[in-house]
Amino acid sequence: MALGWTASRNSSHFVYWGASYAAFLVTMILLMGRALLPDAMSIGFANGLGLLGYGLAWLGLKKFAGRITSSDIAFSLSGIVIWFLFATLTKQYESINARTILISALNVAFSFAVIREVRLLRQQEPLSSYTSLIGMFSIHSVSHIARIGLVLTAPLPEGSDALPRYGWYVWIGLEAAISMAFMGPNLLAMHSQRTERKLRTAAETDSLTGLCNRRIFMKSAKQMVEASTGSGALILFDLDHFKSINDTHGHSVGDMALVAFADALSARIQEPDIFARVGGEEFALYMPHASAGIATSFASHLRQCVRDINIPTNDQPIKLSVSCGIAAISETGPNFELLLTAADTALYDAKRTGRDRAVVFSKAMRLKMFLGASGTSNLDSMVI
Repeated sequence: MALGWTASRNSSHFVYWGASYAAFLVTMILLMGRALLPDAMSIGFANGLGLLGYGLAWLGLKKFAGRITSSDIAFSLSGIVIWFLFATLTKQYESINARTILISALNVAFSFAVIREVRLLRQQEPLSSYTSLIGMFSIHSVSHIARIGLVLTAPLPEGSDALPRYGWYVWIGLEAAISMAFMGPNLLAMHSQRTERKLRTAAETDSLTGLCNRRIFMKSAKQMVEASTGSGALILFDLDHFKSINDTHGHSVGDMALVAFADALSARIQEPDIFARVGGEEFALYMPHASAGIATSFASHLRQCVRDINIPTNDQPIKLSVSCGIAAISETGPNFELLLTAADTALYDAKRTGRDRAVVFSKAMRLKMFLGASGTSNLDSMVI
């Protein structure tokens, strides 16, 4: 844990987990020396440190989740506080059975708190290490609940100077040691998996808009197109006059425009459609179950929504508009490169003929564009 924190100083959860293990280490040393050490050390102090260790482990999870409050700190210390109040203010402390029940009950409480926190984390990010940690603490909870039941039904003899050596007591103690041993690698795996997930997300997403990037879109869309049975449409979007927005109002306003458009697009996408920012002011959407007509209706509705966007500036708010190029597999066949070229051709025509419009690719348009300029073209590579 110390090495983990040294390598990543922003990961302060390692500090809590390292302190937790330090508490566990001292606890086990004191417990092993119970026949030689005073009861105040081998029973009172040792068990208090063990409870503190569980509290710090839970607090580290809260830090890992990024949400520690003052009430969380109070809860993490509640075990050791309850234990020392029990030790100093009650006569029941002299009973090994009472001590065992209290320690087990507090262990169960912390285990349930850990399980609850990890379940909340798992809802936010699906890491496999969360499931194993839940399983481990569930077993730990069951073990201590069973311990309480055994003490109630078959109390331990009072006055033992050393750790009880009854079979069930030893096995439950062994389970606790194994749980502590496996908790560390599991916590380290959580950190490692989160780091890997963040790096993968950074490599696959656009940092400004949060959409997937061009590389991932091209890879995913190509696979979907090649698996198509005849349906599917690609829409390319280009924000109109974007360079003018940047030059006149600055890149920060331009970034606001990009984010606003990305949000408008994201709010209207449904599974399994995929979309991405593929260039400066260019976005792409592939709809695997759409026809050219459905894609056109979607583009028209989105264009109207974009017109309603106002980007605040020091002067008057900026109005946005977007040009759309649409191509359907029914026209190009299940070939992603041809589909992309067709959508790009349609987008070029939308920009050329006035912007703020949606143009659907057709073979006639393609021939007109490439034959009209010079009267000739490389039809082998250009004509779909």
